Amino acid sequence: MEQTLENGIADNLLHNIFNDLSVGLELYDKDGLMIDVNYSRLRSMGIKDKKDILGYNLFNYTSFSDEIKEQVRKGETVRFMAKYNFDDVRHLFPTNLSGIKFFEITVSFVHNEKSEITNYMVISQDVTERVLWQNKYDNLYEEAVLFRFLRFSSMIVFRLSGLFNPRESNAS
Repeated sequence: MEQTLENGIADNLLHNIFNDLSVGLELYDKDGLMIDVNYSRLRSMGIKDKKDILGYNLFNYTSFSDEIKEQVRKGETVRFMAKYNFDDVRHLFPTNLSGIKFFEITVSFVHNEKSEITNYMVISQDVTERVLWQNKYDNLYEEAVLFRFLRFSSMIVFRLSGLFNPRESNAS
């Protein structure tokens, strides 16, 4: 037996999913103006009230390169890493954060039956801890490689110095 949800229940379910997901979601109209944002995104951006950011233009994002903006305008799904310096973006929206955070961002679309873009959807996930740990790992790896190189180089220099040391040559 096939069951379907009544419109009101389905709308309520979608609304709850939108708001309760652990990733940040932003919904924009076809002109790129923000019409909704979920609580995860507000928290990750240090914004207390969604009214403070509603109406923001998707194409004014400072973390979107011109190339990304052009791809989005063409209707291409775009995935990229964005670096936010909250000390620099305070003039765009009120935030209680400072310092730098990293986000993985996907920009996707909602189409109507004519395949026209009706909405833009921005999905974001705070990956700051992962990026910082990766940077620490990369630095440790580079230090280990350098240490091995220096150790190996010093062994070669030590051995070569014995070949050219006249005192050791005379002692034989």
